[in-house]
Amino acid sequence: MAKGWKTIYTNSIKSNKTKEDRVKLDHTFDNVMRKTKPKKTTFELKQEGEELFVKKVKREDSLLAAAADGKLQSQTLKKQATAIQKARDKKKEKNK
Repeated sequence: MAKGWKTIYTNSIKSNKTKEDRVKLDHTFDNVMRKTKPKKTTFELKQEGEELFVKKVKREDSLLAAAADGKLQSQTLKKQATAIQKARDKKKEKNK
């Protein structure tokens, strides 16, 4: 059984649990089933991945644009911008 799952005794005569305990277990099972999400299809996962990639590229582009304009003041953002630029340059050279 998976972690967090509870055993439910249905129609069990020899159960040593009280009625309140059985009801509590029923409610727990109902909550778990209600909160369980179905698995996504391969197509949905691919779409989600493409959307996340587009968001990442937009964020990187805005960071590089801010670095080019000299608007970045944080050292960590400047380091990120230079790392992104180096990675893109390296990828361009590799594709040639």
